Amino acid sequence: MGGVVGSKKILAGGITAVVLIAIAVAVFVFAFTKHSGGGGGGDAGNANNNNNSNSNAAIKNAVRAVCSSTSYRETCETSLSQVNTTDPKELLKYAMEVALRGVGDLLANSTLLRRAAEDAATRDALYVCEDVFDLAVDEMRRSLEKVGELELSKMSEYAGDVRTWLSAVVTNQETCIDAFQNTTGDVGKKMENLMKTVREMSSNCLAIVTQMSDLASQLEIGGVRRKMMSDEPPRGWRRRLLEADRTPDAVVALDGSARFSSINDAISAAPEMNARPFVIHVKEGLYAETVVVPKKKDNIVLIGDGPEKTRITGNLNFAAGVKTFVTATVAVNARDFFARDIAVENTAGPEGHQAVALRVSGDRAVFYNVHIDG
Repeated sequence: MGGVVGSKKILAGGITAVVLIAIAVAVFVFAFTKHSGGGGGGDAGNANNNNNSNSNAAIKNAVRAVCSSTSYRETCETSLSQVNTTDPKELLKYAMEVALRGVGDLLANSTLLRRAAEDAATRDALYVCEDVFDLAVDEMRRSLEKVGELELSKMSEYAGDVRTWLSAVVTNQETCIDAFQNTTGDVGKKMENLMKTVREMSSNCLAIVTQMSDLASQLEIGGVRRKMMSDEPPRGWRRRLLEADRTPDAVVALDGSARFSSINDAISAAPEMNARPFVIHVKEGLYAETVVVPKKKDNIVLIGDGPEKTRITGNLNFAAGVKTFVTATVAVNARDFFARDIAVENTAGPEGHQAVALRVSGDRAVFYNVHIDG
């Protein structure tokens, strides 16, 4: 009998939770539309004549509400001028789709401008723009996919990831503009003009996600609270530590005792979009090479013999005419990268001005017992 009573209590509790979440979602949507000060109204006798105008007014109110927290409201409302919904989530998705198309156009334009550029410095800057816009497209797509999957009631739980990805989109666009420092001609200005609206739309998407997350947190739906990125290590990091101790998939040695003498060659041997760790053991030595982990080389594990024994070195720097984005001795563009017991350095020194030892553009990278000197 006690078991039956307990089951009833659990069932009742589950139903209550579902009802509360349903109510909370309704409040969530209402809270957004309320921000604009919009409302219904109208005489009952004229209801049939006013249906369309009321619907249009409701959509406009919803758009104004969603755009209320953005820094570029006019751009936000213009980008949402063709929507036919009052659902905040759908409005956010539409805004992100418009921004994604804009970033894609920037990628195409940067390629065209590079082909037409006459001086090497401008071409190098446009190469940087192509790289960062390519990364931005990926981050925007991931953000869009995540927003499509999540429920508004759980927005505060997942908003941290989306905001991180959207912040990367904004940062990547700034990196493109910075690359035109010390170039001649007007290509940099042309690119900045092309980017104006896209930068505003990207910033707006970030503001909308923040607004929705804050509102969801205030409602405290189902007891869900957003997890800060600093509260816990990246997902599966302990498992990845253990996996790093297994037999390596590739070994690198400068003395010719292994299959590879170059770290980049070992990385090239890894499959793309890999779902399991590809472990590369880098034996003791000073490796003078610029190591790049390409975008699709996921789950690369780089293991040295200790940061005092295995060291990757480079000296690319801005003073030597290299764009800062490209000066990194080690650049990680793929997801789920893991490095342990190794050192990375850029020896350019102060006279090299900007010079980077490590640049990470990929998501969920882990560094354990890694020395970074620059």
